[in-house]
Amino acid sequence: MLGAGASYGYDERLEEIERPPLTRDVFKNAEKLGFFSKTKYPELYRYREDYAKSVQKEDREDIERYMEWLVNKFETDNNGQTKTRYQLAIGQMWFLLYELMRYYSITYTPTDNNYHALALRNKKETFRVISLNYDILLESAIWRTGGSCHYVPRGVISNGLLPENAIPIAKVHGSINWLIQLGNLFSYGQRSFEWMLQQVAQMIFSNTFQGPSSQDLMQILRPDQLVSTDVRQLLRSGDDYRIPMILPPLGNRKDYVQFSIYTQAWTLANDLMKDASELVIIGCKLRPQDTKLMELVGSKLADDTRITIVSPHPDEITKKLEPIIEKPNLGQPFLSFTEYMNFLESQK
Repeated sequence: MLGAGASYGYDERLEEIERPPLTRDVFKNAEKLGFFSKTKYPELYRYREDYAKSVQKEDREDIERYMEWLVNKFETDNNGQTKTRYQLAIGQMWFLLYELMRYYSITYTPTDNNYHALALRNKKETFRVISLNYDILLESAIWRTGGSCHYVPRGVISNGLLPENAIPIAKVHGSINWLIQLGNLFSYGQRSFEWMLQQVAQMIFSNTFQGPSSQDLMQILRPDQLVSTDVRQLLRSGDDYRIPMILPPLGNRKDYVQFSIYTQAWTLANDLMKDASELVIIGCKLRPQDTKLMELVGSKLADDTRITIVSPHPDEITKKLEPIIEKPNLGQPFLSFTEYMNFLESQK
């Protein structure tokens, strides 16, 4: 099970700004790289100041708490104008995360790193993945080492289209390479990118895109296709625009049925957790706000399944497991992704 710490620690030789950020550093990295500004995402940027005044200092950079605060404001505000601005701020997060995680995904290089080693390992020993990450670093590593992967249960995929050794990856919070075309459903005519960014951001949160027709509007990009699909390519016009199917960190306000592929990802995650012989938790904090994930681990994992924790703070993860698993079968912990991969390589 991969969390933000896995992508952050996939190659410790890189400078910190060159690695996908931990949750608390999303805004900081996005600003440094030029993706986040008060002119491009004005509502999302501005409301951070109001949020910072209402919380303790240690929580000011917590993106999950900030986004949950925005949702609460949206749901309780009775002024139509400010309510719309809160909704707009929430929707802008979809595009900011797309820009930021796309940057890290397309700058990935297939060198000797932990994701590369993990992808190669599938040739010796099969594994399955539940990922909370939006980036496609692991998929890029798999693709560049000649492998393949799939995001939904095998039964959903047509026979003969999926190699036997394809790695299942249940991306339960969505993925930046999952797009849905909405121009056929909601048309705005010929509009500028700036106008579309505001309009589409405003409509994303609190709307659900389900039904048989929505399946035909979905597109999954390969790593090489993501290179040419920047945020402007998502919003080409009012008749031709796409949004990324991701679940921003909205605390316990995540909409797990907004897109049908989320349901399929969670079905796959249920199957993987239920059949697991060992659960390796890499860089995942198991935040209490992720109630659905905690329920998955607590209800689907067999009691005797071995659990390996890969984290700089394994005791903290253990404490979060104890309320949902009566007697977790804990193996040797590892303090980093690199340490864990070195251990696996030593077991040849």
